[in-house]
Amino acid sequence: MNLMENKAAGLPGSKPLCMVDDDGNDLSRRALKGDPTHSTNFDRLQYDFVLVRWVMFEYIKVEEAQSFNGFHPHVSDPNGYWKQCKGKYLLLWDLRRLLSADFYIVFYAHPGTFFSNEYRVMHVLSVTDSGLDYEFQNHNFESFSDWFREQNRNAKGEM
Repeated sequence: MNLMENKAAGLPGSKPLCMVDDDGNDLSRRALKGDPTHSTNFDRLQYDFVLVRWVMFEYIKVEEAQSFNGFHPHVSDPNGYWKQCKGKYLLLWDLRRLLSADFYIVFYAHPGTFFSNEYRVMHVLSVTDSGLDYEFQNHNFESFSDWFREQNRNAKGEM
């Protein structure tokens, strides 16, 4: 079954996500034995049957140590550390163009930390050598969950 046939068929037999789904990253890290990766990863790709287009999600966890320096999900902005992340976002933007996808970046903090109820959802409008152009909405967990569950239902074809 090719990609388009799979998209049209939905994902029958989908299951809930397991508690920890980082095994692929860990496998890559172990197999590379410290070598530079020369690639990038992102967190979620789905087909939205309501919008009739692909949707990409990149999740960025704001570490608790960063919050002591004034960084937390509601104020996070990749343009503030563009030199460190430019290559990744340019590559993801190229993929977004190939798929004609919507591209979202979700900033969050680890559960149980001071800012764990803050979420920022950025809808990326463009990426250039000088940075990102985006629209954003700040959420608490419940409003983020509502928004994300709607995205997930759209991937199943439910309205």
